Amino acid sequence: MNKKKYSTSTLINKDQIVPWLAAKGSLAYSPESPPDSDYFFKYNWILPDIFNSKVNKRKHQYFGYPFKDHYEVKELLTFWNSCRKGVIEKVYAYDGEITDNKTTSPIAVYKHNNKFIIIQHGSYQFVKNENQRELNDGIVYIYRGIGDEPSYKHYRINNSEIYNNIMKIHANTLSDSVISFNTVHSNIKRSESSALNHGTFILYDHARDLKSCNEKEIISILNSGYSLDYNYGYRKFGPNYVWFKTNLNNIRITTFFCGEDEVKIIDPNKLEIANKFGCKINEIII
Repeated sequence: MNKKKYSTSTLINKDQIVPWLAAKGSLAYSPESPPDSDYFFKYNWILPDIFNSKVNKRKHQYFGYPFKDHYEVKELLTFWNSCRKGVIEKVYAYDGEITDNKTTSPIAVYKHNNKFIIIQHGSYQFVKNENQRELNDGIVYIYRGIGDEPSYKHYRINNSEIYNNIMKIHANTLSDSVISFNTVHSNIKRSESSALNHGTFILYDHARDLKSCNEKEIISILNSGYSLDYNYGYRKFGPNYVWFKTNLNNIRITTFFCGEDEVKIIDPNKLEIANKFGCKINEIII
């Protein structure tokens, strides 16, 4: 087995996770301590294992995207150049925590050119201010459209064994930036994400390992996607949709070029229904 060129372990210790690519070493850079070179944004060199086997790893993939002149890639390069100059506006930063019965996600938010930039294990999301007015307080709004369905299935976990096992899945997959990146993109399969290890559905294997009669519900909880932009809930996947409120450290983000401003959630019990449109809520306790 080839030794990895860089450490991608995100664990500071057994119960604390950083939002950066690594807890130590060359990939432990952050906006407050940025890398000297754009080399560390070329994921084809530093994170080759997030790409599928058909991708030419010698071709530059800045932040995982093959086109350096893409406007959001340019925006990120401008952001990091500002960080090198000491021009930084941090909004929120949180190291994830692992306890016996809880997992929270590591996540960081910065403001740049009147936009929010969310960072987590090599993924980035750009967020419009009008969609997220409470990020400064660590609160995020997320949206899920259900088409013309009259009701939304809202899962709550009451079984402590199931709950603890789901927390363990998230703890294990957040412990390394490559594993984290691959798992959060594993049930995405779009043309925009075709260079990644997408469509692998590897979280299904974790759910089956639970050996639970609630496997179907657990898979739904692990894989369900939500959007940071209400337009995706209303226009693309609506007209019926549900609007949720949760802690920022309860989400896992997909990366910007995959589209739809998509996030996953860790703990469904921490989703607060802010509003619903055209549908009723069918709460299912497992």
